[in-house]
Amino acid sequence: MRAWKSPPNTPSGGAGAAAIEWVSLGSTAFRLPAILFCLNLVACSAVPALRGEVLPLEFVPIDSAYRSSVAGLLNSGHNRWYSGWMGNIVVNELGGDRRGLCFHWQQAVFDGVADTVRQQGWKALGIGVGRGGLREHHAVVVYDPRRIARDELLHADRQAAAFVLDPWRRGRADVYRLSVWLSQVAAGRAVEFEVLRISAPPVSTPEIGRRGEK
Repeated sequence: MRAWKSPPNTPSGGAGAAAIEWVSLGSTAFRLPAILFCLNLVACSAVPALRGEVLPLEFVPIDSAYRSSVAGLLNSGHNRWYSGWMGNIVVNELGGDRRGLCFHWQQAVFDGVADTVRQQGWKALGIGVGRGGLREHHAVVVYDPRRIARDELLHADRQAAAFVLDPWRRGRADVYRLSVWLSQVAAGRAVEFEVLRISAPPVSTPEIGRRGEK
């Protein structure tokens, strides 16, 4: 099997990953990073991302598309992106053009890698745990169907050609072994695979010139 050694994880950058906002909850203003600092530490350390592991060579372009997608989101001029529990509160409280709930990341990542996944002969699915619960979470799983069948994914071992793309915790292009992600994130909760579709691009309204203008 051809293989590739993954590079160390580095921050993706972009203002969205580090943005700080003041949110008024009732009559009191809270600075979110201070309130949720410990929660973010827990969320970020829940699952160790891949570092220096030997990965299937076919995964290289998928990983590249994933990293480019996340970097593009963080530098997007259309939406502001947030991550982790702090991001959830910012998005839920302030709304608007803010994105960062796990299903926002899931759909954006899927949109960014779907074509490359198909070109490599791999498959991409949504993966969700704890639907309807307080800690419900969603991400994207990519796998090589020539090496592991869909109905075997829940029993994948550490050598399986199956990886989870989950930038929600840190706002970075983190990749996880499916087996590790399942054991630490799912942790006994119900897991389901989701069929995702590429979202339709926003429709732009052409600027209409003044009558008679050439």
